[in-house]
Amino acid sequence: SDQAVVQRYLTTPDEKQAARAIYTNGLLAIPGSVIFFGLGTALFVFYQHNPVSLEPLAKPDQILPLFIVNEMPAGLAGLVVAGVFAAAMSSLDSSMHSIATVLTTDFVTRLRKDAGDPLVIARRLTLALGVLGTVSALVIATQDIKHLWDHLMGIIGLLLGALGGLFALGIFVPRVASLHAWCGLFACVGSLWYVKNFTDLNGLLYGAIGTGSCFIAGCLVSVLIPRETGDLEGLTWKSRASS
Repeated sequence: SDQAVVQRYLTTPDEKQAARAIYTNGLLAIPGSVIFFGLGTALFVFYQHNPVSLEPLAKPDQILPLFIVNEMPAGLAGLVVAGVFAAAMSSLDSSMHSIATVLTTDFVTRLRKDAGDPLVIARRLTLALGVLGTVSALVIATQDIKHLWDHLMGIIGLLLGALGGLFALGIFVPRVASLHAWCGLFACVGSLWYVKNFTDLNGLLYGAIGTGSCFIAGCLVSVLIPRETGDLEGLTWKSRASS
């Protein structure tokens, strides 16, 4: 459901090629994750054997930049820094374009029929999102965050836990209607609010808790308060498997 990824699948000529692209992406994500976390493991081992090379006040998220500056040759360090910036910009532009596309297509042009040229609107939204992202990054940089990765995973879990639960309800539970989905969403928000403020659970669990609470609550309400659903042919797992 990630627009930054889905927009790439939509460029394929047919559904079969799109499915192949999805499976290929899933397979390539495995070695990518191994390389990503393997780099962190290698840096951990390096500084375990060379503790004098480590800055005493350095935060965990500063280890890679310190290694590039202090341990790599000048030319190679420049290439690595350029690669990091290129990868960051590649991810940022996809996300900004995706958000601008969704806002323009699903909200602005639907709510305002006379909004104007969608392309101009999307460009303005992209600029605004860039400014907002920069300000958000500066604010996060001033906070006392021990591990940026864990903090990011916690935010993603809070935001996307409900999305996973809603997709699971829509695909696997044919009797679910909009009322049940809303109840699942509110249950997810309430569960995550309680877990975040009154427990010491790791933020990496937020996604699973949000998805599970949304799905379970939606299923329970669909049993207690049945509602009519529209034509679901080809939209649920059961109907697609039987077709």
